Amino acid sequence: MGTGLKLTCTDCGSVNRVPSDKLGAGPKCGTCGARLVPGKPVEIDFRTL
Repeated sequence: MGTGLKLTCTDCGSVNRVPSDKLGAGPKCGTCGARLVPGKPVEIDFRTL
């Protein structure tokens, strides 16, 4: 396993740890199941920073 990233879910705001080698596999939020890398621009706010 390589280095990991912390990605904030844009749906529920949960912070998820994702190994960098798994980013291409379409990781999902462990809390709500939403895609963490939606493949399109998303609007950010105070929760997602």
